[in-house]
Amino acid sequence: AAWKGKPTWYVVARDDRMIQPDLQRAFAKKLKAQVTEVQASHVPQQSRPADVAKVIIQAVHETQDKTAEVTDATQQSHGPQNTRNGV
Repeated sequence: AAWKGKPTWYVVARDDRMIQPDLQRAFAKKLKAQVTEVQASHVPQQSRPADVAKVIIQAVHETQDKTAEVTDATQQSHGPQNTRNGV
């Protein structure tokens, strides 16, 4: 499963009556996710879209930063790669 080796984020909906918030927190803990809690019911992306968008943007920035670090380290150890014509 991808979540075992990839950074993960989880939005806990504190007022969810379908999936209890404590169960959501347990899921997030198992995933080793970065957790954000919002005062929302079962579908926070509809009732709190700005809060959910912030989490998504945070995830994008953090994964882009890590990708850039890996790319920089690879180029430093192997030199720049010319990807034109498969070279």
